[in-house]
Amino acid sequence: MRRWMLALLLVGAVLWPAGGGDALEGVRMEVQLSMNPSGEVEVITSVIPIGRTPLQGRTAEVRWALEQADGDVGLMQVQLPTLLPLASQEAATYVTWRGALPLGLYALSWGASCEGTEHVTFRILEEDDVVLLEAEARYLDPESEHVRPLPDEPAWTGDPEARRLAAWARAALAGSLEIAREEIEILEVIAREFPDASLGVREPGMLYAQVITPGYVIRLQWGDRQFEYRAAGDRLLRLPELPAHWPPADLWVVQTFAYNADIDVALHGEIACSPEAVLALPRWVDGDKDPIEAALRFVLGGELGLWEIDAGYSTEYPLPGLELLDFELESGVLTVRLDDPQHATSGGTCRVTVLRAQLEEAALQFSEVGEVVLQPEELFQP
Repeated sequence: MRRWMLALLLVGAVLWPAGGGDALEGVRMEVQLSMNPSGEVEVITSVIPIGRTPLQGRTAEVRWALEQADGDVGLMQVQLPTLLPLASQEAATYVTWRGALPLGLYALSWGASCEGTEHVTFRILEEDDVVLLEAEARYLDPESEHVRPLPDEPAWTGDPEARRLAAWARAALAGSLEIAREEIEILEVIAREFPDASLGVREPGMLYAQVITPGYVIRLQWGDRQFEYRAAGDRLLRLPELPAHWPPADLWVVQTFAYNADIDVALHGEIACSPEAVLALPRWVDGDKDPIEAALRFVLGGELGLWEIDAGYSTEYPLPGLELLDFELESGVLTVRLDDPQHATSGGTCRVTVLRAQLEEAALQFSEVGEVVLQPEELFQP
């Protein structure tokens, strides 16, 4: 048996932008497979931008490779069209190959080391004297009559916009975590009509256009961490990871606050227990909850993710016996009443400064709050 491979290297063919984090612009390697009535296979490999703005180019090395486990392919033809700069949402085709392939299983690779490689497996088979090409739905030309999607294929893979936004979310998360895209699994992509332009993700003090907005919920996983994005058009929102279960359709995003000793030392040259080192960490809460109460309870609950602890964040909350009784907002003054039967909020100046700052900062994140009063007055005393 003979093993064959056609490989083509294109040096300096693909453009990608600088940048990082969730605003990362990038490209997605696209593969489209089709078969004509005479049984010829056509492979079109393209590069599609997945970000918001035109790409600011620099070059990359990309590889196109097609393999069969055994057999003899005969003559293969490769066409290289003119390479064009990429603008937002504009695809550029780099390799088109067309030819007859014998029955069997094939593997196509198309991509670059930095941008990721698309690995496509497809099969040429014959049923009732008809030759068919079988592959995942996302790789098939929907207008081709002689192709068949693999069974049990997720519906979203056949939606080009869902694929674009899922690739964007995956690239953004990879940039934020500083890992390779291939390490991130796409769990599911759900089409959803959001009731307004917030995509179901509201921030206190923000106003949103009251118009039904078609978009997607994108769920990803890396190791034991799970992530949800909301996306529509040129908008991509990453939701907080905590609480650690899938968020509801409608939610508030608020901030809890924790102390970071590394930041404190960087600011003051020593451990100063400075309120400036009490920093925000994002959380979500059901949209029918009061966001101010939620923010206070997040601080008092003291839950931190392992990744936040690894980044240097810490908190002494929850404190034994300390409970939130109620709160009242009047004329910009938020009065927070707590019950501390075990006097857990007392201690040294350093300790109580940080504990007080965490609650005060949680309240002051809301534009309607200008002053915070913690009661009873004997709380948080050195």
